[in-house]
Amino acid sequence: MSTYPAWQAFVCALIALFAKTTATSVLQVVSRLRARTFLLPEDAALLRVATAAEEAPIVRRCAAVWRNDVENLPLFPGAGPVLGAGRRAGS
Repeated sequence: MSTYPAWQAFVCALIALFAKTTATSVLQVVSRLRARTFLLPEDAALLRVATAAEEAPIVRRCAAVWRNDVENLPLFPGAGPVLGAGRRAGS
C-alpha cells in the first residue's frame, strides 16, 4: 500500500475528517451544557434542569453536521484502498 503515490494525502485527509467529526461532537456537548437544554429526561435529570421542548440552534446545527459526516465518512476509508488496488492492478 505504501507504493500508492497518494497514500500520504489520503491518510492526512482521513485524519482531518476524523478530527472534524470529533470537534463537532465536542462542540455539540459543550453547546448543550451551556444552553442547559436537554430533550431526554435522563439527561435533564442528571443536571437537575427541566426537559426542553427543543434543542438550542447550535446544537441542532451540530447534529446535522455530525449526521452528514456519519453518512459519508464510511465511504471515504473504503474508497482509498479500492482506488489504490485498482491502480496497482492496472499498472
